Amino acid sequence: MQEKEQLRLFKDAYDAHNKLMAEATNARGVDRHLYGIRKSLQSLNSGGKCQPKLALPSIFTDDAWKKSGGDGNFLLSTSFIGYADGVYGYVCAMREDGYGTFYLTQKDQILLTITDYVGTKSDLNAYGREIEWALNHLGKLIEFMEKTSKL
Repeated sequence: MQEKEQLRLFKDAYDAHNKLMAEATNARGVDRHLYGIRKSLQSLNSGGKCQPKLALPSIFTDDAWKKSGGDGNFLLSTSFIGYADGVYGYVCAMREDGYGTFYLTQKDQILLTITDYVGTKSDLNAYGREIEWALNHLGKLIEFMEKTSKL
């Protein structure tokens, strides 16, 4: 794939990420609503013997729910705090074979915290090397963009 196409795809992903982050920040992230519904049902259904139990909507029992990360089943759990200085965080892997990644983008650096479960089939060192490769590749694309935009 040519550098120009890679840059276009990166910019599209960057714009989509920022749009979704803004929506989630304003309580418009769909995962938060589904999580809220699920937790509300659990709370209501644990209220006692006299209270009628509410049926779990079929979305929560569908195979696609689990495959898409429902009920803490995300293979990759990420968190992005935004573009603030002096803010740090952490996110845990949600599955024994998964990874957690917290990241913060600043003007001159990207800060990362990556996690996995110790003693499982995940490989945190390999995951870290892949992130490093991707960031180095992205840096080369940005250098290419800067050179070609001056022509």
